[in-house]
Amino acid sequence: AEYMGLKYLTVYVAGHRDRAAKAIEGVMQGADTFMDASMLEGYLTVARALIAVDDGDQMYRQGLVLDACIAYANKNLRVPRMRTPFLNFAIEIARDSPPARQLLVESTAFVSLVSEPTTRYSIQSGGHRSAFVALFPELAAVVPPLPNYSLGATGAAV
Repeated sequence: AEYMGLKYLTVYVAGHRDRAAKAIEGVMQGADTFMDASMLEGYLTVARALIAVDDGDQMYRQGLVLDACIAYANKNLRVPRMRTPFLNFAIEIARDSPPARQLLVESTAFVSLVSEPTTRYSIQSGGHRSAFVALFPELAAVVPPLPNYSLGATGAAV
């Protein structure tokens, strides 16, 4: 909350679910508008600050942000540079909050998102699968390991 505008926004939403919902909707729409990584990160920083407002409604705001992350990741399914930050932000929230993790595991939209072929491949490749499965062991079957094509029919290296 270094920026004055952010400080005022966090005070504005404290204790007001309707205001929080509108603010989070605007912030996430803004994040969806920019493909520039620094602009996107700026919006997600505001979302983090809105979640962190200490008024007893953190879980409510966290749920709103998770829903928006899933919706925008699905909307941008074929644009990895837009899909991935939303997916990563949802996973970041889940890593820090067991209730948020459980919400994602039970979300059919999230399970559908990670089982979609391009999203599943991005999780499977680059060593991301092990961290994903460590956080979401219930979804291990949805994101199986990539097959090893380097072995021939006999099992000998080709």
